[in-house]
Amino acid sequence: MSEQRKPGQTGDDGTRIRIELGVDASTAAVATIKVRKPDFTTETWPATPDGTSIYYDAAASDLDQVGDYIVQAYVDLPGLSWAGHSPKVGFKILDNIF
Repeated sequence: MSEQRKPGQTGDDGTRIRIELGVDASTAAVATIKVRKPDFTTETWPATPDGTSIYYDAAASDLDQVGDYIVQAYVDLPGLSWAGHSPKVGFKILDNIF
């Protein structure tokens, strides 16, 4: 699941997006977080393995839209001969006063 549980704000810098995988991700050859923004544009963010999860620290320009974001981890774990996607997780980004 995403570590970011409460709504964030547009332009937040350093918000950590963490997705739990349930398996050791330390040997991942590839670790990314696929993102669908509120306007349905998509991006792929490079992720860092951390135990049984992966994370990405968002830059201010990453969280640039108000609304619901959907994220999904993709990892390639050669030690397990497995590559695939996690379940999708969502979080909300709110607007600032100015």
